[in-house]
Amino acid sequence: MLYSEYRLVRGEGCVNGLITFLLRDGLHIPIGDSLGAKAIANWLGNDLQYSKGYVEEWLTRLATLASRPGYQGTGNAFSVFSTGHVVLLENEYVEDQKVCASIDSVSQALTCYRDFLDADNPSQDVCTYEIPVSYLEEGPAARDHYQRAGGTFAASE
Repeated sequence: MLYSEYRLVRGEGCVNGLITFLLRDGLHIPIGDSLGAKAIANWLGNDLQYSKGYVEEWLTRLATLASRPGYQGTGNAFSVFSTGHVVLLENEYVEDQKVCASIDSVSQALTCYRDFLDADNPSQDVCTYEIPVSYLEEGPAARDHYQRAGGTFAASE
């Protein structure tokens, strides 16, 4: 789905970044056009790795995060934290690659990524699918925003 089509269908107003896909070694790698979009794209590509099962697992997990604040786990590259209705995705290897977003925004990105996987785009030579993403803060400020929202880095109990 093209970004312009997405805005018309979903009626979204505020978009901070856009995830597109770059063909490399037969796979379409998610690429973000802003620091926050890069963090989300790399979380999708590095931690979810084209797995519809992982996407569904995170969609289910996000639906219950408000009742389980704190550390949510670490994948191949990202640690995930939550508080209330806010999620922090933090790359363990790239210092500036952090994003703080609403649970709804992260769920929306996951839903779009699932739609991308369902469309079997990796078999195409040219991928025009785009995922618009919105977030509250990116880079080092994302961690600060998360903490100001009451976020903790301890595991939920």
